[in-house]
Amino acid sequence: MPRTLDTPCGPVTLQRAYYHCPDCGGHVPWDRDLGLEGSRQSPGLQPLVALAGTLAPFGKSQDVLRRLAGVRLSDSTCRRRTEEAGEDLRQRHQAGQAVRPPAGQRPWDLTLPDRDEQSFAGTVAYLGLDAFAVPTRGPDGQGIVYRMLDVGLLYDPRKQHTLYVADFDHEAAATQLRLYAAALRLGAADTLVALTDAGNGLEPALRCCCSGALVFVLDFYHAAEHLHTFAQSWHGRDSPAAGAWAAQAKNLLREQGGAALLEHLQKVELGPEVAEGHEALRLLIEHQHDSVTKSTDTTTSRPEPQVDPEPDDHQSLPMAVPPGFDAKAARPRAILHFHLSEAALRAGHAVVRPEDGGPLTLDELVGFLSRAGCQVRIQPVLDPTAEAPIDGYEIPARLRAAVRARQIADVFPFGTCISPQMDLDHTERYVPMDYGGPPGQTWVGNLGPMVRPGHRAVTHGGWAKHQPEPGYFVHRSPLGYVYLVTNQGTLALGRNEFSAAVWEASAPKPAAIPA
Repeated sequence: MPRTLDTPCGPVTLQRAYYHCPDCGGHVPWDRDLGLEGSRQSPGLQPLVALAGTLAPFGKSQDVLRRLAGVRLSDSTCRRRTEEAGEDLRQRHQAGQAVRPPAGQRPWDLTLPDRDEQSFAGTVAYLGLDAFAVPTRGPDGQGIVYRMLDVGLLYDPRKQHTLYVADFDHEAAATQLRLYAAALRLGAADTLVALTDAGNGLEPALRCCCSGALVFVLDFYHAAEHLHTFAQSWHGRDSPAAGAWAAQAKNLLREQGGAALLEHLQKVELGPEVAEGHEALRLLIEHQHDSVTKSTDTTTSRPEPQVDPEPDDHQSLPMAVPPGFDAKAARPRAILHFHLSEAALRAGHAVVRPEDGGPLTLDELVGFLSRAGCQVRIQPVLDPTAEAPIDGYEIPARLRAAVRARQIADVFPFGTCISPQMDLDHTERYVPMDYGGPPGQTWVGNLGPMVRPGHRAVTHGGWAKHQPEPGYFVHRSPLGYVYLVTNQGTLALGRNEFSAAVWEASAPKPAAIPA
């Protein structure tokens, strides 16, 4: 029986035997042996289709295959084959199976390269984990939903070999890192180094899922970014003094380490005229203290990794926890909101209402917090309408919290992201006072949370926005369509006389920014 298959060399027609049984029907054993059941593509072409569908949109992947291999496939075929390969990979990961390197491939070289005509002893393997906001299709393909994608990376000292893993759960991504680190025999390295930006929950996930003997190194780029943010809040944005101070602090961090920088920051004295600088300095010192503490905990008493001489996928990475590791310090921070009146606090007994769950008595709340075994810090009640405007560009923590309390989601039309890491965007462009800008431009009525794609659409894509009242955002697309966004959702006003009148009425007035 003839059958035509698509192969990397073009269509090929096969002649194979067909067997028929009156009870069970007909079948072709050769199709099963060659992996051709249910597919017109040959086993050699199937991975090429999945690779093209991964590297390019499905509409373009079929054109890539046509140009490179002369194979003509539809968009739907490329999509189906790519999704089947992805599902197969997901099932393999869930079963604890890694895609192993081809037989005979040389192992990764984990020796340290020479630098400045100096040689270094020992072997090192590197891994990293970070989170990114990525756009995904909403339910039924409608709208865009931003989700946090955790991306992990394994690489050798020379970066000749790299391997990426990804998942929407950071613990699952960390588990995949361990799976492939074991498959690549990276546990044989003398030292395992993890690079992170100190993101919430990343380090505990790596310790739990990969190895308790990891040596954590803070990404220098993020540390430098924090220094620049404080320098600008102290000396002013784009100030030469801010650049000079940040350069000095970065040089101190690079040459003498985090402990020396922390000591330097603790000696900084700010005058009362730098209102937002005090909060920025407190956050910077707290961040640097956490970084120094974590670095000390992971390097002073780290045991030597125990490597099994026999290759074992489940034991090739050390799992011993260093004696100096402080489990309490590694716990992620949590913020809980409980609602109760001042009279209830004075009386000593009342009903407390949390944001999630049922009501509690005041005694039950106190008992819960005392039994948690965590350090508890009580912050005063935040009134979004009582936060004073700021002259500078940087946003203090209390003002940021006030804006997020009013607007929990992305303020771009149909935005759904509720990540606490979103930027707060100035609705009307911030103009430094040195260049003629008015005072008080940074306030709750000129800020709104927005993800980076929405911010770029406004900055470079022709979108425009107004905020006539705090919490009410009016957007206009490049084609003239108008959208009203509040904390209740998005209302599409269309492109008509009414929407044009709404847009004109929402334009900022000179008195809209408080003095």
